[in-house]
Amino acid sequence: MCAKICFSMYKPLKFILSGGSSLLVLLTLLWLLHEKAGLPAVAASTIAYSFSFIVGFLMQKFWTFSTGTERFGRHFLLYMTIALFNVGANAALMYVAIHLLSIWYLLSQVIVAGIIAMWSYLLYQRVFAASSAQEVKTPQN
Repeated sequence: MCAKICFSMYKPLKFILSGGSSLLVLLTLLWLLHEKAGLPAVAASTIAYSFSFIVGFLMQKFWTFSTGTERFGRHFLLYMTIALFNVGANAALMYVAIHLLSIWYLLSQVIVAGIIAMWSYLLYQRVFAASSAQEVKTPQN
């Protein structure tokens, strides 16, 4: 029983660790771009989010969901489609958190990243799992 429960928690844990690494990249770049380069917080957040996307994709594809190099282009396009929506959602939610709710920009980013991570896990799991299932079912010649 414990083995089944522990195994079912393994992929979400890997997703959280991968996302945490991506979040570290995001927060570091956000701080550098806003505090050191002087960019407005929402613009800095959008740029930092875009860079953290690459870290997130590579970690999710190769570690969390372990799909290897198969269907790299397809996975990248689907991941990017979701991420482009997430960039817009990130900017909108950051604007609300910073300018309407007066939450400190770094705390805002952590909250917003958590919200986005929830729906992203469900979507990315479908993207990578569906492709893996199709590959398993495809007969080998």
